[in-house]
Amino acid sequence: MTELSGFKPTNETPLQIVLFLPRGQPGVARYGHGTTKRHDPTSHHGGDELPVVVVNMMMALPLPRSWTLIVSKSMKRFGLMAINQSEFNGLIGSATMVIRFIGPDHAYCDDCGLNRFMVLSDQSIIDYIATHPGAKRAQIHKEVASDTNTTTLWRAFSRLVAEGKLQQTGRGRATGYVVAGSEVITAYLQTPYNQRPPKAYNKDFVDRYVPNETFYLTVEDRDRLTDAGRPTGPALPAGTYARRILERLLVDLSWASSRMEGNTYNILETEQLVRYGQAAVGKDRKEAVMILNHKEAIEFVVDNLDDIGITHQDICNIHALLADGLLIDPAMTGRLRRMPVGISHSSYAPLEDQYEIDEEFSILIEKAAAITDPFEQSFYLLVHIPHLQAFDDINKRTSRIASNIPLLKADLAPMSFVTMEDRRYIDGLIGIYELNNVALLREVYLEAYLASAENYKTLRAEVETPEKAAVAYRDFVREAVRRCVLEFNAFNTLAVMAMAKDANIQEDDLQDVVTYTKAQFDGLHKGNAIRYRLRPEDLDNLERE
Repeated sequence: MTELSGFKPTNETPLQIVLFLPRGQPGVARYGHGTTKRHDPTSHHGGDELPVVVVNMMMALPLPRSWTLIVSKSMKRFGLMAINQSEFNGLIGSATMVIRFIGPDHAYCDDCGLNRFMVLSDQSIIDYIATHPGAKRAQIHKEVASDTNTTTLWRAFSRLVAEGKLQQTGRGRATGYVVAGSEVITAYLQTPYNQRPPKAYNKDFVDRYVPNETFYLTVEDRDRLTDAGRPTGPALPAGTYARRILERLLVDLSWASSRMEGNTYNILETEQLVRYGQAAVGKDRKEAVMILNHKEAIEFVVDNLDDIGITHQDICNIHALLADGLLIDPAMTGRLRRMPVGISHSSYAPLEDQYEIDEEFSILIEKAAAITDPFEQSFYLLVHIPHLQAFDDINKRTSRIASNIPLLKADLAPMSFVTMEDRRYIDGLIGIYELNNVALLREVYLEAYLASAENYKTLRAEVETPEKAAVAYRDFVREAVRRCVLEFNAFNTLAVMAMAKDANIQEDDLQDVVTYTKAQFDGLHKGNAIRYRLRPEDLDNLERE
């Protein structure tokens, strides 16, 4: 494949656009002269057969939305029109694409790098501005999209500014643009790490953060996350939600966090290991230990949710559980770093002095513990534990487990990290290490949490541990409910208490048994009356509170 950087097709350059659609979706294209035709992907194309759309019924990755304009413009330019705009948008929205420019030098593209060389794309604008900060409109128009009309280009500028990807400088003819938000990081990372200037730990990055005054997440972000993270169904006692989702969370979070460290276990193999202790055949023992350590760290958090917090000891405890058996010196587990470390594929150099590390960790913990919003607290831990590199290794894993503490304590859906993109996560961390810019990691966090929360919104209906009264005093509860229906036509607390005493129920259990009996009475309806050997009509005259 020939590199297409700088290659600009002309109106005489044959163009082949290949759309790969999901299985079962038809593909039809119409030429400029009005004929409609289905195309055979294996046929030879030439002469008036170009340009063409070739459709192959196969599963494929989705096409980024930003390419719609690119393809639309190119199709128009080369004489190929979609059936109509809405159908075209629908087609593009579910397709991946291969573009080939077949010119005299046989330059072509066989992959999805087309947004580097098409007539106009958001990425081509951003890439140019990243290397030409402050570039003016006319300059960008000339260098990036000379074949695009100015109205289309101006609209693209406005949209990118509104989306926070570009920042406008100056006014009128002096208007220029610089990249903004996560695009700053994306543009910065185009330079290989060994060509980027060395970056040291920046204490001011931590010092300038004031809990509950400074926010990495906007009000809108936090409101959206709260709405997404609140489980459906009736309110539960504090801590109950975490215990109800524990079984699923153990598998999801253990697998996802381990995967992000290069672990090759798939999620089914992880489930077998976590639930039944069965290690996958042919896998490195280190991978099994990594997953089992995650399981123990998650169980530690959930089992001690009432008492655990963002403290020096609790974070060290989590690290000790995650690092068990994985570090060359067992004393390194749960202990702050005492030696220099490096960061792979980054020009960042963390602190080396152990006393400075101790001091910065104390500041980090103090600020994190003071944050009142659970999502801001969660994200803060995800940012600053890896940034400090507080431990000899396993910092990112520690931050991922710790970031769930404030969510679970607030009875919010956890962050499972299942859908988080590994590459973007690492890029986001490098943006923090080298630029102290949280924008990309914030985007990744928001996207991943919204997906994670959806999976944990609905709780399983069954209880985890039945009440003692449901087992030890089963016969009494049934008889008490029957008498309340047949004799009192209502729940009579005093009568049930007297019945319990007459039945010699232990003094310590009396109140719990009466409370449980009332809950069973309140839940009565004609569909479950049989549980108490009652007929549906027996409930007709019941008095309810």
